[in-house]
Amino acid sequence: MPLRFVAEMVADRYAACVAYNKDEYTKGDAWAYYQRARDVIIMHKDTKAVLEKALTIMANEGEDAAFKYMKEILKTTKGTDYSIESLGLKES
Repeated sequence: MPLRFVAEMVADRYAACVAYNKDEYTKGDAWAYYQRARDVIIMHKDTKAVLEKALTIMANEGEDAAFKYMKEILKTTKGTDYSIESLGLKES
């Protein structure tokens, strides 16, 4: 999946959690929501690794850090193909 769509997926998960949880939102909500279904979601290993990395960053460091990470890898790849190996990630 093109990285711009992975970035959109991260943003969508964040926005949904903020909208649904309102005042009870925490930075770990998007990761927690993803974890409940991660074993049944069919996703390419590279897409899954980037999504999980971004959501983990969001859970640990906050939204700004997660969006900064996505922006950095979008700049690094310049819209070209990517792999977990080229991004220094491990398959989950």
